[in-house]
Amino acid sequence: MKKIRLIKEDVSQLPEKIPKNESLIVVNTPKNTLERKSLTTGKIIVGFKEETNWLITKLTSGPKDLDVISITGMPGSGKTTLAYKVYNDKSVCSHFNLRAWFTGNQEYDEKNLLVKLFNQVTGSDLKFSEDIDVADKLRRQLFGKRYLIVLDDVWDTTAWDDLTRPFPEVEKGSRILLTTWQKEVALHGKRNTDPLKLRLLKSEESWELLEKRAFGNESFPDELLEVGKEIAQNCKGLPLAVDLIAGVIAGLEKTKSVWLEVRNNLNSLILNSEVDVMKVIELSYDHLPHHMKPFFLYLASYPKDTEINRDLLKIYWRAEGFVEQTGIKSLEEVMEICLDNLIFSSLAIPFNEIGDNPTCQLHDLVHDFCLIKAREEKLFGEISSSDASSSADLMPRIVNIVYNKEQFELNILVQFKKEKAFW
Repeated sequence: MKKIRLIKEDVSQLPEKIPKNESLIVVNTPKNTLERKSLTTGKIIVGFKEETNWLITKLTSGPKDLDVISITGMPGSGKTTLAYKVYNDKSVCSHFNLRAWFTGNQEYDEKNLLVKLFNQVTGSDLKFSEDIDVADKLRRQLFGKRYLIVLDDVWDTTAWDDLTRPFPEVEKGSRILLTTWQKEVALHGKRNTDPLKLRLLKSEESWELLEKRAFGNESFPDELLEVGKEIAQNCKGLPLAVDLIAGVIAGLEKTKSVWLEVRNNLNSLILNSEVDVMKVIELSYDHLPHHMKPFFLYLASYPKDTEINRDLLKIYWRAEGFVEQTGIKSLEEVMEICLDNLIFSSLAIPFNEIGDNPTCQLHDLVHDFCLIKAREEKLFGEISSSDASSSADLMPRIVNIVYNKEQFELNILVQFKKEKAFW
């Protein structure tokens, strides 16, 4: 009962904890620096100097009419990281009257997309009735301003058309910075500038990233140099793979035998000269401490590209019984350590670490893996009143019961847990 009471107290405080617009990144004056820490803040960025300079030049000079600068590349190649780097460059900040960042998702609805974009441009959290022309309101907000809008992870041409339709065609030097793994989308949106196809990391860049991620400011042992470079080379230049592997070895003993084991495991994940990223994610997942795996898999309950409120997430973890007080550490401390470890291993990405509403997010590929693994472990499930009950042995740990009101008098949604060993 005490546990339930504490949870209720936390829930009662949620309105104060949850930000009105979690996904907001908007700067309306060039002197302001970006207050929200994005998914790349705290990450070590190496290489891409020529690409960075090229992007900054394209954003801050060239034609006065609206132009689209696109970054394309395979998932995990660092498109968003590079976009964020130039978005926060001082010369870019001072060049534009208004900057805003929009991250797409694959749950397509034109009105909802435009409302989300409008709220990010204005810094509001408005809701509109069906008869309101949101596109026109967004156009009025942007008209007369030199703006930079980042459209991150746009997945198809229809979404692109709907999102960009309200952007006014004024000769102010405004820019749209687009990231997409679909080259078709980049070519469809092209105006004056050809898309930038993001290359993979060079061998020396992969090694630099791995070394800095795994050792930070510590000195690197000479005996690990050769095997370390082999590990970096086997990531095949994919930044996400380097980041995940670095997260694995950073938590292991700094001995040659241990690193050789990682190298051998990684060798088995190379397919046709490319790294199997899902297998690399699995390797990182396998190295999580046993008790942390349910914490990670629970993140699959959030839709892709969702910015997860960390305070609210910890309340959910606690309500599900994932955490119990151990030793001198409080429940809050235990959950914060688990969350920090997920971020340290690069399985979760930090946001807004310095604000009042810290958040995190999963990379799309990590989310795919998380959802697959959660289903394998029968973590989530749904029972319908119209469906015959299945064997209790097949029951998931967390169940939503969806029923027909004609069959039941109570109009409620029930959630319960079946107590059994999770692993």
